[in-house]
Amino acid sequence: MKKIIGLMFGVMLSLYVMADEWYDETTGFTWYYTISGDGATLTGCSPKEGNLPPLPSNLGGKPVTHIGGGTVIRGSAFKGLTGSLIIPNGVTTIAEFAFNGCSGFTGSLTIPDSVTTIDSNAFYGCSGFTGSLTIGSSVTTIGGYAFSGCSGFTGSLTIPDSVTTIDRNAFYGCSGFTGSLTIGNSVTTIGGYAFSGCSGFTGSLTIPDSVTTIEYGAFEGCSGLSNEMFVMGDPPEGFKKNSKLWGKKISYLPENGAAWQKFLRDNNGLSYDAGYIRSNAQTVSIVSSKIRETDPRVMDVVCKVTSSQPTVKVRTLAFKDGVRSFANVVRPETFIEGTDTNIGDGVAANVEHKLSWKVSADWKETLAKVKFEVLAIEDTLIPLELTTLPKTDSQPKMEVFWNVMFDSWVFDALMWLYADKDPGLTLTSGVLKNGDVRLADGASVGKTMYDAMVYVYGKMGYELLQGERLEYARQMLRRNLPDVSQAQYAVKVIEE
Repeated sequence: MKKIIGLMFGVMLSLYVMADEWYDETTGFTWYYTISGDGATLTGCSPKEGNLPPLPSNLGGKPVTHIGGGTVIRGSAFKGLTGSLIIPNGVTTIAEFAFNGCSGFTGSLTIPDSVTTIDSNAFYGCSGFTGSLTIGSSVTTIGGYAFSGCSGFTGSLTIPDSVTTIDRNAFYGCSGFTGSLTIGNSVTTIGGYAFSGCSGFTGSLTIPDSVTTIEYGAFEGCSGLSNEMFVMGDPPEGFKKNSKLWGKKISYLPENGAAWQKFLRDNNGLSYDAGYIRSNAQTVSIVSSKIRETDPRVMDVVCKVTSSQPTVKVRTLAFKDGVRSFANVVRPETFIEGTDTNIGDGVAANVEHKLSWKVSADWKETLAKVKFEVLAIEDTLIPLELTTLPKTDSQPKMEVFWNVMFDSWVFDALMWLYADKDPGLTLTSGVLKNGDVRLADGASVGKTMYDAMVYVYGKMGYELLQGERLEYARQMLRRNLPDVSQAQYAVKVIEE
């Protein structure tokens, strides 16, 4: 062991630091570190080739609390090493540039629960990781460019509830993620371009009500996320200038409606599509879906519908080549081994159900890639947020839906009606019609939105809000509701 003792002086302050090294005979690695106070800071190792063993948890009789720090360590300290990177529990800080450019690390990366800070550029350019990224439950800050360029991470990413700040470019270019993105309930700031280029994230994105600032470009290039973004609080600062967010449909809670309506009025030059989140909505998850090994004609699907209600209505569809479109839709009808009892009305919610579909009976073409989808509703085809208007001498008692409608809601409702074998619908060459009226074409309602919405409203017992009833609703709701030519609003008479 070789020890170098140095003395550093500052104005009115003396700081005593020991620089040291330790040779581990078991691994053949020499670890370099400094001691300061009650903790050790790992500053590097040698050799700079081969697989990196687990980082030591104690050095010089002190627990390792820091990896890197200031200019003491930069990525070059570990560059050239390969294999897994195992960070010991007890480390509280991964300092800036600690593993910058270390592209040889592979597999998953777990940030232990002891870590509170991941500084800027800590893992910048570590492109070799090929597994998941798990961020510990004590991290409060993810610094700028912390994981930028780590393109190999796969699966979902959860930002834990402990995190308050995701700094700019924190996950820039992390294109390998293939699952959901979950943002914790304590995050207040999402920095500019924080998730830019993360094209692999899938599903919808929920912004918790703790978020007050979303800077420009935060989700630019997140093409895999659905077009609907759920914002649980008031409009965060930065929405107005953040044009990269406005390709999304914005859904918000009714209790935040006043702030959103004001925001949308003040920024009516923006291209937006916004409306209320339906409370207590059901969600469907596919637990597993695969062709049966012993019989390739059969697909076994395990699914679960989460709902606040004890039972839900369930239907199924499948899509050729995995593309959700009326041009690719297949309606499964032949279920075997009694699993058809898990489809229909009154299906138990919040438990797993198995569906065994005899694909060969309903799909006469050569079996190719197929996406199986379970559809579920509680009561209505579209998540309506309703206001009841009282009866007057000239107007009946009525329910009014007066929020902005989403194309995706209408499209999903048409998918449900097709799965339900609605007799009013015909499907020819990917075009869904009611008589001669086009309702959807392929994967979109597009220019047919008006007619599609009228049809779906009718199936729910509603009609467009217009004429005298529209004027009455304007007075009672104290809103300048658009005319029927911009139809978004529906009405149902409750009592004449």
